[in-house]
Amino acid sequence: MGAGWIRIDMSWADVQPENASTYNWSGLDSVVAAASARHIKILAILDYTPAWASVAGCTDGSKCAPASDAQFATYASAAVSRYMPQGVQDWEIWNEPNLEGSWQPAPSAEDYTQLLEASYTAIKKVEPSATVITGVSDH
Repeated sequence: MGAGWIRIDMSWADVQPENASTYNWSGLDSVVAAASARHIKILAILDYTPAWASVAGCTDGSKCAPASDAQFATYASAAVSRYMPQGVQDWEIWNEPNLEGSWQPAPSAEDYTQLLEASYTAIKKVEPSATVITGVSDH
């Protein structure tokens, strides 16, 4: 096919489903290794909140906003620390944060901007040359 890039969700909910201290990178490790073996670049989408880290009262699964921008930024920092040495240099913060259903309980430009700022700062602290982009939307 000749594809040079893929976008992949690096879902926080998948990597830390139980708590803030335990990481399970195994699924992502496989994807990153497979892409690398084929010389395919990755745009990593850091998104989706585990239930333990969601805003209070949000029951809509992993698409709930994080209760703490700092906790999400810690996850972003860990992902960059793990995958930058493997060639992942490009990071998107959330997917479609302005759409109903993608950022629960309701889209908020202010809340998303705070998350983006915290994540950007954390990522650049780990790797100043990383590219960080805002969440993409189809509208």
